[in-house]
Amino acid sequence: MPYFDSTAIRRAEYEPSTRTLTIWFVGNGDPYDYPAVPSAVFDGLCRADSQGQFFNACIRDVYPGRRRVRPRRPGKRPHPRSPT
Repeated sequence: MPYFDSTAIRRAEYEPSTRTLTIWFVGNGDPYDYPAVPSAVFDGLCRADSQGQFFNACIRDVYPGRRRVRPRRPGKRPHPRSPT
């Protein structure tokens, strides 16, 4: 799983069997899954001079992404100001 020196993308991983690209953005702990992504796109992201620019040009409006929200730990109460 490569980590990037990017102001936009912290890390990414690719699962060839499902062709799913998973991206962790800077400033957000939850990963985003992008299904049906060819491995060449992941390779391009890894080789790009700017992962953020590559993402904007080749992934963002091409592949539908879905945020993978981490489940809450049992017994942990939500913050009083957060939506339930």
